[in-house]
Amino acid sequence: MNKNYNKWDIVLIKLRRAAKTFKRPALIISPKQYNSEGLVVILPITSRVDTRMKQMDYYITNWKESGLPKPSLVKLRFATISVRIIDKKIGTLHEEDVFNLLNLL
Repeated sequence: MNKNYNKWDIVLIKLRRAAKTFKRPALIISPKQYNSEGLVVILPITSRVDTRMKQMDYYITNWKESGLPKPSLVKLRFATISVRIIDKKIGTLHEEDVFNLLNLL
């Protein structure tokens, strides 16, 4: 189990619903020291950018450079999860998007 996740890492998390397991991207926003204890604070990421964007959602401008396969939004719905449900790291949020997201918060 990897506990070496950094703030602004983009990861795939494993979710389970009704006997089905699927993966969804998420942005880690907690610092490395906190993450090393086995928990991380995340914001979910969705590629459903065609749906109505809420005021506090953030469109990731540099989604390709961040390791995402499609245009994506960060949803401002904070959650704390165990690192055990993280499948893998897929990228890191681009510094321009970090700056813009911080201004939104």
